[in-house]
Amino acid sequence: MAGENFTFRGHFPVTFRDGKTRLPKKWLQAFPEGKAYALITSSEEDGAEYLGIYPRRNPDAKVELPVRNHVLHIDQEARRSLGIAYIDGSLTAVGMMDHAEFWDTGRLEAYMKSASFPHELLEKIHPRIS
Repeated sequence: MAGENFTFRGHFPVTFRDGKTRLPKKWLQAFPEGKAYALITSSEEDGAEYLGIYPRRNPDAKVELPVRNHVLHIDQEARRSLGIAYIDGSLTAVGMMDHAEFWDTGRLEAYMKSASFPHELLEKIHPRIS
């Protein structure tokens, strides 16, 4: 990702540019264990927004796509494939344990301040925003 400073963003709705609602096959192949962390960030340097999905067991093997080109609708099949829980219709995300949890910005910020937030995980998957 470009830029030094990143902030959480929320509510990225609907579908892929091509109209399909499934996650691309290359994403599903990238996460054979079916577990992933997901994180949407925006660069304060260039204003671009990015979606990063990180395999649970190997956060370094991440997939990052500009949100502008891949506005997401994650359907039930894709959520089952990646073990994703979709909460409050928001795609701002930090995942923990066995699935990725999607939070609206306010809930995410409160969660990040709580003792149960896995700070060491966030530092590992994205040091610039920890």
